[in-house]
Amino acid sequence: RNKVTRHDKTPKLSDLKGTGSIGEDADIVLALHSPENEDEPDLCEVHILKNRRFKSGIIEFDFIKDKQVFEEA
Repeated sequence: RNKVTRHDKTPKLSDLKGTGSIGEDADIVLALHSPENEDEPDLCEVHILKNRRFKSGIIEFDFIKDKQVFEEA
């Protein structure tokens, strides 16, 4: 919701407020995040914001821009 004004730009489930009942009804909610990191410019994170059956967390991938492919980091 206030991602633009937040210091921490990582996605949060509350960012989906106002989009209907997605956050409430979904079993799994994923969000892509590309942290501003000069050492690893191709790093992409998949944030598991909600998972009814398992735990939430972050998975890191390398994004190969010229191929539009994600690979394990």
